[in-house]
Amino acid sequence: MSEEQTRVLRAYDPEKMFEMLEEASDELSKAVYKEFLLDKNEKILLSKLISEHLLGGNISSVAKAEHAARCSKEYLTHIKGLAIAKEALCRAKARYENLRGLAEARRTQEGSARFIRDKV
Repeated sequence: MSEEQTRVLRAYDPEKMFEMLEEASDELSKAVYKEFLLDKNEKILLSKLISEHLLGGNISSVAKAEHAARCSKEYLTHIKGLAIAKEALCRAKARYENLRGLAEARRTQEGSARFIRDKV
């Protein structure tokens, strides 16, 4: 068996690939959880801010209160947090899919090396 074939066979480690995919799955689930919470809390926060503006007495229409709420620092901070969470979710999904692709490539690579080895 050639040195290249030996290297290819040693590179294929199903247990390590499984551990890496498990870790990526955990990261993905945490990112989904954070993004979900921030997304659902957006409407709650907006309603709370609108109510505060209406009950504060300085704004009389719902439309004006909604505009003021959407411009508030608290709402903008929430939206920035939501954007960060969506970015993390996207990255976690991409990492998971990349690892799955790598696992498939390594499996194919190992099969090819075994075919070459058995042929010799």
